[in-house]
Amino acid sequence: MHFYNLYGVNLSSEIDIPLLEKINTPKTADIEISLSSSFENKSFMHKDRKDNVISLNRSLIFSRKNKLAFEIINGKKIIIHKLCKDLDNIEISVILLNAPLGYCLYQQKKLVLHSCGISNSDGAYLFMGESGTGKSSLAASFLEDFSFITEDVAVLEFKKNSVNIFQGPPYVKLEESILDNFKFSKSTSIKILSDRLKRTAFKTKNNFKKVHKIKKIYVLEWGDGFSISNIENKKLLATYLLNTFTAYPYESCKESSKILLTHFSDLVKEIDFFLLTRDKRRRFKDNSLILKHLLKDH
Repeated sequence: MHFYNLYGVNLSSEIDIPLLEKINTPKTADIEISLSSSFENKSFMHKDRKDNVISLNRSLIFSRKNKLAFEIINGKKIIIHKLCKDLDNIEISVILLNAPLGYCLYQQKKLVLHSCGISNSDGAYLFMGESGTGKSSLAASFLEDFSFITEDVAVLEFKKNSVNIFQGPPYVKLEESILDNFKFSKSTSIKILSDRLKRTAFKTKNNFKKVHKIKKIYVLEWGDGFSISNIENKKLLATYLLNTFTAYPYESCKESSKILLTHFSDLVKEIDFFLLTRDKRRRFKDNSLILKHLLKDH
């Protein structure tokens, strides 16, 4: 059995997760990760993301390209179903630490966002937006001045007068077309065969602080120019709903919908949101303006 601490919870896992550092055996494991003993479960074969069923009690998540299925139970157990024998632990781990673990934490009624996060001594800054809006690459572009927190899965907790984010895995996924902008070591990179955007995972420096107070959240979008502006409530709510780990099909679980809206209300009371519009052709050329806004007090 292997043990890890991630997103503020202790994990016990039957499979080795090479992307994480092991910890000593904890007193309790918050989430147990096990491997199904049967291969090629016929009821799971030929299913894809459209067949996902997600609720607070039991979820099934399918990754057809990886020939994997994840069964998630009551926020306490993740059962990995390998639908073929020839799967390596690294590829399984990349998938496991994304949607399956995120939805397991959703079952614990935590707020989990599809976002990237960076931090400095003042606190944390999140980039939220649809897939392909450059969240990971923008976060990576600031790592000379900031520390990396997480990508894809951002786990938040509410405290009195603040919202915190937990430290995630120490890697970031980037497209090959933009690698010349970064100084990551290719010797520790992991090619992700299943990634829709054909990205490679690169190890980031360890961020030893496990919990960070959120200062600002930026909603990313591509446009014809550069701007940072206040975001209207309707657009903010729509972006939040699209980037939150919750029940699927949507509105299939009334309790999940209630939790979702309560979290939104609590979040906007404490955190400043901004709409960050960038020209994709300029990509990182306006980073000095973004940095100035990140460091500006409100």
